[in-house]
Amino acid sequence: MDADDRYEGYESPQTSDLSDYELSQMPTKKRLDRAVRYFNRHPMEKQSDIAKRYQVNPRSLSNRLSRQHIPKKKNRGQNIGLTPAQEVIVLKFINSYLEHNMNPTRGVIFAFITNLRKRDNKPTLSTR
Repeated sequence: MDADDRYEGYESPQTSDLSDYELSQMPTKKRLDRAVRYFNRHPMEKQSDIAKRYQVNPRSLSNRLSRQHIPKKKNRGQNIGLTPAQEVIVLKFINSYLEHNMNPTRGVIFAFITNLRKRDNKPTLSTR
């Protein structure tokens, strides 16, 4: 049983149970994880003090904490600029091309969407 197993899930305020040597032997990622958990339990303590205590770079701790609170963006795909009704119109346009044995190119579809949005007095979509 090593130091990582003995103290998993337990964080003492002073980390006095873990010597400096035991902390230095612990992988950086694990020390950073413990520092983040400690900060979440003690938000009034300075990040720099926690970074010193857990022997991690203060910038790494700050970056990890800032990424922790960013909500994930939902991926809506390519049709984010179209309403559901406009999506149906675009699909009908593509199907009409396919019924005539023609493959619509990206430019043709983009021009159709641009005209569709212009008709509704909305700004055009940007090209990628």
